[in-house]
Amino acid sequence: MIISKLRERLQELSPSLHTRLEVIHGKAKQLLEYSQGGAHITYTPHGLSHISAVESNYNWLLADSDLREFNASEIFCLLCATFFHDSMMIPTAPGREQAARQSHAESARAFLMKNKDLIGLSLHEADVIGDVIRGHGLSDLSQVPNQVVIGNEILDPRKLSAVLSLGDITHADSGRAPEIVFQHLELDQDSSRHWRRHLQISGVTRKGDSLLMSALIFSDDGESAVTEYQKAIEHELDTVRPYFDTVLQPLRRVELSAKRLESPLEQTLRFQTNTPGILKVLIEGVYDREDVFVRELVQNSLDACLVRSLKMHRRAMEYHPRILLTFFREGKVVRAVRIDDNGVGMDLSDVQDTVLWIGSSIADNADVAELVQQAAGKNLIATFGIGLLSCFKASGRITVRTAKEGSIPVGFELTSVSDAVRPEKSNDAGIGSTIIVELQQGGIEINPKVSVPHHFKLIKTG
Repeated sequence: MIISKLRERLQELSPSLHTRLEVIHGKAKQLLEYSQGGAHITYTPHGLSHISAVESNYNWLLADSDLREFNASEIFCLLCATFFHDSMMIPTAPGREQAARQSHAESARAFLMKNKDLIGLSLHEADVIGDVIRGHGLSDLSQVPNQVVIGNEILDPRKLSAVLSLGDITHADSGRAPEIVFQHLELDQDSSRHWRRHLQISGVTRKGDSLLMSALIFSDDGESAVTEYQKAIEHELDTVRPYFDTVLQPLRRVELSAKRLESPLEQTLRFQTNTPGILKVLIEGVYDREDVFVRELVQNSLDACLVRSLKMHRRAMEYHPRILLTFFREGKVVRAVRIDDNGVGMDLSDVQDTVLWIGSSIADNADVAELVQQAAGKNLIATFGIGLLSCFKASGRITVRTAKEGSIPVGFELTSVSDAVRPEKSNDAGIGSTIIVELQQGGIEINPKVSVPHHFKLIKTG
């Protein structure tokens, strides 16, 4: 819910226009939900978060005396222009991103005129709003009409363009370019520079007849980027100053308060990870043979059976470990490998902590490690999170069903390290685990008579 002085003022002056504005805002939101699709996501955001920030900027940009001079139709048209001013940043096809950026103001006017009925605007309203949007992209507002009558109210589109222009360009702080999105996009050098200047700007506001901007600068490039932004705001202010000097409270200068870190070492540096790339190295580099998953799965089952055996021994209960390895053939070709064990099994937490936490294993559980050391004087032999990854050398689908004593049986499928995992309740109630590795067609060839003796010889259980 946006709280803005302009909306509150519109509600006071014309409840009917305020109601229409809310409907039009909903239409704009539907369109802007798609404004970050495509290759132009490397631009700083021009979607819902941006138009909300621009509207909020009017709260400090416009003095109370300015607000009193706006009539209802001017507020309505300014806010509608705010909603749609960047809506045509959406390229209509790949490769048209730069053209969309350059012509978005003109395109928005044409879009509003064409779709006025769908949006809920009259022809005259769409014309004025289109002119206000077009004006925010001009360096000379004299190209915009200075007086238009709608109903019995006189509007000044140049004044509205001036307000939109400053409200737009002063959305300049780090909220415009969130660091978490910056890390995700892995931008090219030019786009990265634009994002970084936003990240270094603390904020922009008004004090008397000045615009104040604060920034924390990390480097020479950062200082250059922030100074460049200051000049851009000054250029915009030069364009709109005639309207802020006459019909609005004057704004005459931009003041930058920049703090330069004494040393670049004051920055917080972080490792950046390419998770799929790292896992590819693990899968392809750690394991020399494509059929190595047979050994890894057997080692996991041996560990699970050992842990259950020790737990049952403490309770003086009988237990007979069982591991069954099955190869499914289609003709002479092995199509799937299945391993069943009656080991300790897993609940949902175990799945999260071992299977889905790469590099973790059941041995990381302090209680389990202590149990094995005290009762058996040995360590577990497998690292489950890495071991299961070995299956992806040969398979695109791994099915897991597992049950732990006193817990709900769990079943799920793994198709890649980047796909979501959706667990379900398994019908297998017996304690232990079943893993089915479906081999890719045209992939590896497994000869059980060769693979099994080779890998079993390498398994160390002592």
